[in-house]
Amino acid sequence: MNQNLLNPKKILAFLSFSVGFSCLSYSQAIIRDTLFYTGGEQNYIVPCGVTNLTIDAFGAKGANGISGGNNSIGGVGGLGGHAQGNLTVSNGQTLSVFVGGQANGGLGGYNGGAIGGGAGPTITGGGGGGATDVRLGGNTIDNRILVAGGGGGGGAIGCQSPNANGGNGGAGGGGNGSNGNNATEGSLSAGGGSGAVGVIGGAFGVGCNGFYGLVGGDAVGELGGNGGNAPSCCCFSFFSIPGGGGGGGGYLGGGGGGGGTAGDVNCSIDSKGAGGGGAGGTNFVSIEFSNPITINGVNNGNGYVVFSYENPIPSTPETTSFTTSICASSTVPYEVTPILNATAYTWTVTGDLTIVSGQGTDSITVTSTGNNGTISVVAENSCGVSDQSVPITVTINQNPVLTITAGDFSVCLGEEVTLEATGADTYVWTSGVENATPFTPTTSATYSVIGSITATSCSAELSQAVTVNPVPNPTITSSLPSPFCAGENVTLTGNPAGGTFSVTTGDAGALVGNVFNAATQGSWVIEYNVTNAEGCFGSETINLSTNCTVGLSQLSLESELTIYPNPTTGQFKITSELNGSGELQLFNQAGQLVYKKSLENLKENNIDIKNLTPGYYNIQVISNSKKYLGKLNVINLF
Repeated sequence: MNQNLLNPKKILAFLSFSVGFSCLSYSQAIIRDTLFYTGGEQNYIVPCGVTNLTIDAFGAKGANGISGGNNSIGGVGGLGGHAQGNLTVSNGQTLSVFVGGQANGGLGGYNGGAIGGGAGPTITGGGGGGATDVRLGGNTIDNRILVAGGGGGGGAIGCQSPNANGGNGGAGGGGNGSNGNNATEGSLSAGGGSGAVGVIGGAFGVGCNGFYGLVGGDAVGELGGNGGNAPSCCCFSFFSIPGGGGGGGGYLGGGGGGGGTAGDVNCSIDSKGAGGGGAGGTNFVSIEFSNPITINGVNNGNGYVVFSYENPIPSTPETTSFTTSICASSTVPYEVTPILNATAYTWTVTGDLTIVSGQGTDSITVTSTGNNGTISVVAENSCGVSDQSVPITVTINQNPVLTITAGDFSVCLGEEVTLEATGADTYVWTSGVENATPFTPTTSATYSVIGSITATSCSAELSQAVTVNPVPNPTITSSLPSPFCAGENVTLTGNPAGGTFSVTTGDAGALVGNVFNAATQGSWVIEYNVTNAEGCFGSETINLSTNCTVGLSQLSLESELTIYPNPTTGQFKITSELNGSGELQLFNQAGQLVYKKSLENLKENNIDIKNLTPGYYNIQVISNSKKYLGKLNVINLF
């Protein structure tokens, strides 16, 4: 009967080791699938991803020979053998498994256990234990690649004679059975086994008047030889029965049966000898296996098979060294040490954690802007998914909320600015700015500050633009160069336009708007003030003076020299009370010298300038160390 492997018992063995990474250590699991006795064929299918199996097979135990009174003990059944080896396999490959059964009384166990010898309805040798074997490429005995022999059955006790003990069964794996013992007469029933593999049955025991027990059976192939029976009664009592020899152990198979009871030569005082023990079946490991091991006589009970292999499913990643406290909005890496047989990793985050990158790999980056959360990971390959790692709780520390204040973020060149950030414990500004400390910017710029919370080291950055507006740099031009004569209208022009003129020194009445007209001779300081669209202020001043009166003959304050007529059509006289010579100079409004004449005698001089264009001219007479200044108005005749 074939029976598929549906739910084999799995035993996990963990080979723990630490790896040289700060984030992870893990355990490599060894899985053990165990097949127990069922009384029929079982199939073992190689699991996904497994390429090497370590197979341990254990044969079944032989039964004890029957015990009774007179201090006689039946032989002890031999323990089942053990065979082990490493086998190269492929995914989905099928192995046929036959697990030996433990012998029950005189009955042999499943898969080759032999029958124990009998004598009457109760005096019985123990049956041999069944072998356990694994078969490859089929389910016949020719396909066996690993065999753990069954234990031999114990011989039955002798009757009536004290200490007539049955022989012990041979150990599974190839042990010979021991002889039965007739303590009174010394008659022996031979134990099964002869030679290296113990396949030969034991000799008979001798009964009364030449009656003999039967020889123990030889093994036939994988089947253990049956124990020899005692014949029918030959002496004066039911118990005067010669005994049988123990059966031979199966070659690569089950244990031989124990022999039945034997009597002494003359049946005197009805002393009866014990049966011999059956030989154990032999172990076997084929050349397909590496690292073969066989051990005789180790298993007490039914046989079983253990298939051991490294877990093809990745082991569970460990996450004990992860960062457990991060700042909101920060990007933090998390990684596990790569697991050898993993092809991918699936990370799970909860709360407000978000995976930024790396899903599917052994390293991710995580960010969060809100509440606390957890991080866990599983490893996987084509055979399955590992258990989830122990979730790591990540605490999210909030960043400071910064505010920047200042008296004004738009200032005029030369004005101070005070930038003050609040909302954190410490502040670091760019461009050498100190928090809440005045400074004078020279150009428009953006200033950034990083504020940090000392307890968590969480920080935030905020920027603020500061505009530095240019200050006006006005200029003033006068329609007449100074000095000029009192009473003349002088137009002042300011650049840029839009400013206002004011008198800072001198008679304020001489200025109306941007027109200057002094009634008297003197000096003035005129200021021009401009405020631009950004509210920045600039000013400039001009010095004006008068030292003559238009339309009069006076040329200087000292009245030492006069010209007339003034205005003139081009001819005028210069008269004075001065002696000596001098020089006459005329300048146009652009300040260019347009006429020059030497004066031999300053008392009286006639001057002709009809070729000059009509207009105002600055006239200058230089005599010795004195200079006489005034205005000359040249007009048309018509």
